[in-house]
Amino acid sequence: MKATERRVLKQRITEMAQAQFGDLLKGIRFSGPFEEEDLDVDVILRERIPLREIGGKLWNISHPLRKEGY
Repeated sequence: MKATERRVLKQRITEMAQAQFGDLLKGIRFSGPFEEEDLDVDVILRERIPLREIGGKLWNISHPLRKEGY
């Protein structure tokens, strides 16, 4: 993944996380890519929410990206 593509992907992930978590979102931390492929994302929330709710919101972020080949 090229630097430009990685920058666009990070922006898209940030926008999707803001849409899913709203005011609960405290921050996002990116690490990687590892072996030029894996980009890890830590979503930092202001307060605890139920695990099912987190899972659903993360699915709404990751599933469209996986469909696009990320």
